Formats: sequence, C-alpha cells, structure tokens
Amino acid sequence: MDWKVYAATFVAVFLAELADKTQLVGITMASKSAKPFTVWMGSVSAYIIVTAISVFLGTVLGKY
Repeated sequence: MDWKVYAATFVAVFLAELADKTQLVGITMASKSAKPFTVWMGSVSAYIIVTAISVFLGTVLGKY
C-alpha cells in the first residue's frame, strides 16, 4: 500500500465531507430516528458504494 496516496486521499475526503449535506442528513436522521448505529451503518454502506463507483470510474477514465 502506498501510504502517501492513502493519507492524501483520507485528508482530501475528510476535509471535503466536513459539514456537507451528507453530514447534515446523518445528523437529522440520527436525531429523528433515535437509532444512531442504524443511521451510521446506512451512511457507511451508502458511502462505500458511492466510493467504489467513483474509484471504478476513475480507473476506467484514467486509461484514456
């Protein structure tokens, strides 16, 4: 694993996600449902899928 790429990606995504609409949705869903773990699992699952699609598209587009 290339730790420089990992760290750069982590920092970029972490800073980009701070106080964005996804975080606001998570706050709202957790407060309204009173089930924070379930909201966390749903959020993480969705983000994994979105990230997988993004990485796949980046890999495909990077070949051209």
